[in-house]
Amino acid sequence: DGDVALETAYVTYDADGIGAMLGRFGTPIGYEVLSPWGNSNISRSLSWQGQPINHDGIAISGSADIVDVMIGVVNSYSVADQQIFVNDGNDDKAILGSIGAGINDAFNIYVAGLYSEEPGGGDTDVGQLNAIVSGLVPINDDSDVRYAVEGNWREVDPDSGSDSTLWSVVGYLGFDVGPVAVDGRLEYMDDDDGQLLGANSNEIVSFTLTGTIALVEGVDFRMEYRHYEADKKVYLDGGSGDDSVDILQAQVVWHPSL
Repeated sequence: DGDVALETAYVTYDADGIGAMLGRFGTPIGYEVLSPWGNSNISRSLSWQGQPINHDGIAISGSADIVDVMIGVVNSYSVADQQIFVNDGNDDKAILGSIGAGINDAFNIYVAGLYSEEPGGGDTDVGQLNAIVSGLVPINDDSDVRYAVEGNWREVDPDSGSDSTLWSVVGYLGFDVGPVAVDGRLEYMDDDDGQLLGANSNEIVSFTLTGTIALVEGVDFRMEYRHYEADKKVYLDGGSGDDSVDILQAQVVWHPSL
């Protein structure tokens, strides 16, 4: 019924710089990940909602000096989180790939893309491109400032009807002071064509600030403040014009090393 699903299960083969991966694996697209302890914020960006999570298929990867390249063929845009027996509902496959260059600790470039033809009411072409610049900038001998800037673009083009475009830019900035971490996220999303919000299509700006303290090894306590500003009434019923919402939340994350 979709309540329980297999996140990843794959086999890999490493042939000295060239590798193959077969099965269900995580997507190469996006800066944020599904596991909550893998992200610096409690919440995920709006952009994360418009990205795939995992794929069923095969991928070939290789590296040379500072460059890593991957290309894969998978069943669909993403693994269906419900009705899991129709993940491969047609004969069409999706093509995905990525290329990254680790220039140094302070500057890394990564680009990933996907093209898929999805069934349902006539074939629908889906194209997505994601680009990330990230790094660690040293402050002193004990601490660094981590940053990332992510650009995301997705186009949906059905055989019948008009196409739609979604794009966003997300910036991440954070640093540690002893057992305490402070991380901020600033995002702009243009969803005027309604890919994620449907009839509530609009432009949204959001700001997130998260504080984390390591209580003991493998246990973190987080507090987070989020503010959303939209140009239509997304968060409150009725009315028209700009709309905003403020959210305060806490989280305890347990991520033991096994």
